[in-house]
Amino acid sequence: MSFDTNSWLQQFTHLFSEDILISMMRLMLFLGLNFIFYFVSRHFIVRAIHVGLNIAQFKWESYLVQYKIFEKSALLVAFLAARIILPFTLQANQVASILTMLLDVLVTTQTVRVLFSLFDMGYQISEEKRLSAYLPIKSMVQLLKLFLTILTLILVASILSHRSPAYLLSGLGVATGLVALMFRDTILGFVAGIQLAANRMVTQGDWIEMPSYGADGSVEEVSLTTVKVRNWDKTISMIPAYALISHSFKNWRGMEESGGRRIKRSLLLDVSSIIFLDAQDIEEMMRIDLLQDHLQQKKTELSSDEPWFAGERKLTNIGVFRAYVEAYLKAHKLVRQDMTCIVRQLAPNEFGVPIEIYVFVADIRWREFESIQSDIFDHLFAILPEFKLSAYQRPSSSDLATLAYLTD
Repeated sequence: MSFDTNSWLQQFTHLFSEDILISMMRLMLFLGLNFIFYFVSRHFIVRAIHVGLNIAQFKWESYLVQYKIFEKSALLVAFLAARIILPFTLQANQVASILTMLLDVLVTTQTVRVLFSLFDMGYQISEEKRLSAYLPIKSMVQLLKLFLTILTLILVASILSHRSPAYLLSGLGVATGLVALMFRDTILGFVAGIQLAANRMVTQGDWIEMPSYGADGSVEEVSLTTVKVRNWDKTISMIPAYALISHSFKNWRGMEESGGRRIKRSLLLDVSSIIFLDAQDIEEMMRIDLLQDHLQQKKTELSSDEPWFAGERKLTNIGVFRAYVEAYLKAHKLVRQDMTCIVRQLAPNEFGVPIEIYVFVADIRWREFESIQSDIFDHLFAILPEFKLSAYQRPSSSDLATLAYLTD
């Protein structure tokens, strides 16, 4: 069998007919023009814009560079330009139809990418300006991204299926129950985020306590579905946003805004150490500057009483001690005098007589607050013998051993 050279050449030449060559040349022209347009816009126009913004000292120029806003926009413009010049460079055939559909998808997805970068940039600016302390910015950004993602999927599906987006949207009504089940936490979190923001219940930086979720610390992040809390022991608790609406929790923001941190602690005094004060005891206590006005007033009151009543009415060491504590706290420089300041005697119990101190310290920082509180109670414990009082303390093993030794 001989090889027909002329027939083979005719078939090969037919493959590259004039129409096919023209189509290939148009396709190459289309691709070349788009490459040139993108190269110029990406490497010249974008750089010129950055230089101009830098010269003008535009305050957000660093954010635009960080999130590559202009680079992504240049690619979007290139896709749009390709979509516009496509009908003028290619004939209406199957290849042009596929390229048109592909470019429509690219334009849609690239537009969403640019919007996502703008949202991230806006969130970063709001974080630095502390706007998250007043509004749930991250929840809003996540919700917008979720909405745009769903919308993009619908548009891409409509482009690929050559159907109207309204047709696809009408089919979502059937799957409403499934969608609600799939995005249950998102929907509940969004509703909770609106309530949290409207009532300013929780914002970034707040100190909250929520024992049911083991949370006791500072709020680091309020997202669409969860609230991130860094506890004081450096662990992290993730609380569902809707749990802050359906469950109780404590927010310490009011304490921080007021500038005063509360001390509420009791001294337990031994009942057997409570006595009446005689004249000598009162004279000895008159040497204490903080008690002079109080004791002088009490002396005047007792001297004005009827003789039969004055004999029954006497000063007690626990009463004078309580007056001393009040005077001591009112003279303390770090105790807020414009806020509640109470020293009260609570009902006695099996541990003695509680003397509760209820005041507010001017320094709300944890370490400094604990230091001030400790200094106050150090002083009060140390001065108890001056009033012939003693603090209650359960017998320890050494006390029982000493007692057993003495009884032997």
